[in-house]
Amino acid sequence: MVSIPDSGGCVGISHQAKAAVHPAIINGVFNTAGAISNAAGQLKAGDVMLIELQATGPNGKYVAMQILADIFAAIKAAVEKGITVVEAAGNGDENFELPVFNGTGLQKDSGAIIVGAGVPPTNHVDFAGFGAGLPS
Repeated sequence: MVSIPDSGGCVGISHQAKAAVHPAIINGVFNTAGAISNAAGQLKAGDVMLIELQATGPNGKYVAMQILADIFAAIKAAVEKGITVVEAAGNGDENFELPVFNGTGLQKDSGAIIVGAGVPPTNHVDFAGFGAGLPS
């Protein structure tokens, strides 16, 4: 997403952006909501926050972090401050419209942009990340 210009040029969609990383471990405890709140405290309206974490959902598959109430609230607060929050969907191949997700943050609007990825059935990409069966 971001890069630093040098003699070889500059690669990155937002080459003049300043990047910062906030750890999800605070005082020895994994605390994603706290990390989001801390990051939001240092950002201003118009800034972008990228959440590259996932939670385990009720089906044992990975889902977006906002399924957890404290994280949903932290994301919503950041969005209300004018921060654009981009959140990984979780890579669990889940349909958030299933009844098992009723009442969770996955069916509520936190204001975050939830980004998922997929592979069309015709590509037959294996789950080890190698392109077995990809058309040449």
